[in-house]
Amino acid sequence: MNRREAVVSLATVGAALASCNRSSLWPGRGQPLPSRPREVVQVIDAQPTIEGAGVHLRRSLGSRALPLLDPFLMLDEFHSNRPEDYAPGFPSHPHRGFETVTYMLDGAVEHRDSLGNHGHLGSGWAQWMTAGHGIIHSEMPVHQPTSHNAFVYVFDGEAELGPSRAKVAAGQLAVLGAGDLFTARTTSGARMLSFAGRPIGEPVARYGPFVMNTEDELRQAVDDYRTGRLIQL
Repeated sequence: MNRREAVVSLATVGAALASCNRSSLWPGRGQPLPSRPREVVQVIDAQPTIEGAGVHLRRSLGSRALPLLDPFLMLDEFHSNRPEDYAPGFPSHPHRGFETVTYMLDGAVEHRDSLGNHGHLGSGWAQWMTAGHGIIHSEMPVHQPTSHNAFVYVFDGEAELGPSRAKVAAGQLAVLGAGDLFTARTTSGARMLSFAGRPIGEPVARYGPFVMNTEDELRQAVDDYRTGRLIQL
């Protein structure tokens, strides 16, 4: 599935106001649509999790507290000064039925996949991978007018989000309500990721590295992987 309508942006704010307004017009009037600020409706604490071959990370989206925010399935953050927390990496593993985005804040990771792609991601780099029917890959350390679902993940500092200035600290995810305007303020400095995507509205069945629509499709994906039929070139 190709869902590139999702918007991923990195926001760095000082003691400033960051905002995004709709640019569409009233039909036949040539006037901008009135803005409606998005309010914070939920704040989620990221939970410690171990994935891959032993990578210690924090999961905010895809956890029991927030298993899904259509069309977003999962958001993991991992960083540490201890090599043993990240050195094991994510050796070759399968995916089917969704897309992954990797954004490197700092450090480096090497990507390889079964389609022959190979890349070295450095600080500030991003990678978007479409699993489609099926792919095996490894990652090793070295416009939304108002129907879109949106959330913000703060990874550094503390910010005040929305008209009510809800405080969101590093390691917390804030789910945003309906609207077409996003505001962020901070007095001490903060860095965050903001996400928005149009809901797909499809049933979601998930198991490990596979995301399908039904349990039968999940069983088929697992069987295809075990029998070597996952990848079709």
